[in-house]
Amino acid sequence: YCFLDRYNHQDLPQEKLDDIERFFLKLREMKVKSLLRFAYELSPAYDGPTGADILRHLEQLTPLIRKYSDVIYVLQSGFIGKFGEWHNSYNHLQQDIAFHRELMPAVLEALPANRMTMMRYPQCKINIYGSTPISEKEAFTSDPRARIGHFNDGFLARHPSHGGTFGRKDSLLTIEEEFEYVAQESKFMAQDGELFWRDVGGMALPTDALTLLRRWHYDTLSFVHGNAFFEGTDKYSIDVWKKVPVDPLFLKDNDFEPSDGYFFDEKGRFVRRSYYEYIRDHIGYRLELRSADIELDGNKLKAEIVLNNRGFSAPVNPRPVLLTLSGNGQKFEIPFDVDVRKLFGGEEHKLLLEKELTLPQGKYRAVTEYPFPVSASFAQLIQKTN
Repeated sequence: YCFLDRYNHQDLPQEKLDDIERFFLKLREMKVKSLLRFAYELSPAYDGPTGADILRHLEQLTPLIRKYSDVIYVLQSGFIGKFGEWHNSYNHLQQDIAFHRELMPAVLEALPANRMTMMRYPQCKINIYGSTPISEKEAFTSDPRARIGHFNDGFLARHPSHGGTFGRKDSLLTIEEEFEYVAQESKFMAQDGELFWRDVGGMALPTDALTLLRRWHYDTLSFVHGNAFFEGTDKYSIDVWKKVPVDPLFLKDNDFEPSDGYFFDEKGRFVRRSYYEYIRDHIGYRLELRSADIELDGNKLKAEIVLNNRGFSAPVNPRPVLLTLSGNGQKFEIPFDVDVRKLFGGEEHKLLLEKELTLPQGKYRAVTEYPFPVSASFAQLIQKTN
């Protein structure tokens, strides 16, 4: 979170913009990325921004967002209401669909053209863009619908409503239709979630969590709520996930395919895995090499790499997929013609490559790499400091 509650009804001062830039620079130094949300209102709140305040601040923030896009995994469309969760806005902005229609294009404009945002409630996206989920043909295009995923900050609270995420009073779809809408969209777009604090709304059972995290292709899940580390006592949902062993029969009966040897140690002995471990190891993507056939016939290099994505989802942001050959003091990087965002979870993927290449005689180490592109400003910085 980046809270802007001190700046209702005024421009963001340069001091605050400098502070945000220092934060981004620290992320670069630490080589990590942020799942970023700007918000204004805590609970309780005695004031809140107007729609004009938010749009003006977003315009001020846009140069920083673009400059440091390499350390922003996804920018969530927060801004509205308590904690940026689109509810209980002091100025009732969560009800202002006309403002939503201004805000979302502005958020997309602030981001590089190939990057995504997320919205808190499926119905809020439906109000603007209609109830037809994005198709595979439409995914990864400039269509605004293809750049707006979902974040569910009430995961499994008061199931099936998920803390009001589904089945709202203004919903145009049934709850099950909303479930399927998110299931179809999340295959192609970013999906994040969070449990309610202290399991308000009931405990999230591990079997339900695992089933829905896969169905909705979760990329990230917050552990701020629902566990002893933050709540102070060892009795909440994630604590239970850590204690309950996952049953391989449950995985088999529900068409999960764990990695070969996942339940065995290096000596072939059975190892218990908790639901927490299984979720931790499979949320997002988990690319495993199944086979590699690489040959050099004269100057023609051929490669066939077979991967299995055991994870719930595919990589969210675009990046190249490279075959890297290293040896004799040299390094060759040959790109595969593949969109990494289409390496969907639960599927096998074949990468093919054929290229004219002259290699000095010797031994080479072959590796597949997925480097994340840096922003233009960071690339210039690297060039200056090298």
